[in-house]
Amino acid sequence: MVSVYKKRVSFHETDCMGVVHHSSYIKYFEDARVNFLHLKNLANLHSPNADFVLAVTRVEVDYLKPLTLQQEFEVLIEVEHKGRLGYIFNYEIRSDENLYVTGKTQHVGLNSSLKVVKPPIGFNLI
Repeated sequence: MVSVYKKRVSFHETDCMGVVHHSSYIKYFEDARVNFLHLKNLANLHSPNADFVLAVTRVEVDYLKPLTLQQEFEVLIEVEHKGRLGYIFNYEIRSDENLYVTGKTQHVGLNSSLKVVKPPIGFNLI
């Protein structure tokens, strides 16, 4: 399942050259991922009080073109399962049908004691 999250570049996300600062793209990934979880009625996976949460263990970003102030864009997100304990979220940031950024985040499940655990029975992001 591919989910789409739409946004416009805000002033505080840019650097002194008027382009999106490299760190902002990781925040865009997070916004898209939280939106995806919300759409799947799994927003509690992003809550500090949950019995099971997905923790980020790795981030990859490939910067192809810079976004600029006030530019509208969308983040396409898709999930792939990785092994018994983890998931990988794949991202594409596009504007006007052009590809600007690609990336991945890797996640494992943690319980409330912050120990790595298998997802609960019946849990499926895909």
